[in-house]
Amino acid sequence: KTRFAKITGVILSSFASAGLLIAFRNYRPYSTIPVGNIIIACGVSLFLFLLFRQYPIIGENPVLTRLGGYSLEIYILHTYFVTAGRAAFAHRGWNEYGVVSLIFILGVAGPLVIAWLLKNIKIFKKLELYHILFRPYYFVIRKTGDIKK
Repeated sequence: KTRFAKITGVILSSFASAGLLIAFRNYRPYSTIPVGNIIIACGVSLFLFLLFRQYPIIGENPVLTRLGGYSLEIYILHTYFVTAGRAAFAHRGWNEYGVVSLIFILGVAGPLVIAWLLKNIKIFKKLELYHILFRPYYFVIRKTGDIKK
């Protein structure tokens, strides 16, 4: 495919997605999402896609590589932080869509903080809670003596 065809396909699929969301806006769960937000979200997604297509990251991205190492922790723990964030913001009466980005940050940063605490605080380190919770396979192998600590 040519570059023009790929970009045109992405643009058309973004408009198709926005069109479908707008067409079904009277049905749950889309009835609560304003049309403007759908168009803005599709536009931002399209912009980011085209930006990363234009300026690809050559080699490994250290931030994404580091986050990838904590993907299990984020996957397991993000629901607690997202749920707590939503409940706290709803209790305060903040239900705007801008709060979603704060909740997203909570869902990623919270598990990273927990993982860091479990790895670096002396008592947790001694109990090896991090390895028991997030790396049980390596914990068992180490305890049986198959690999070095």
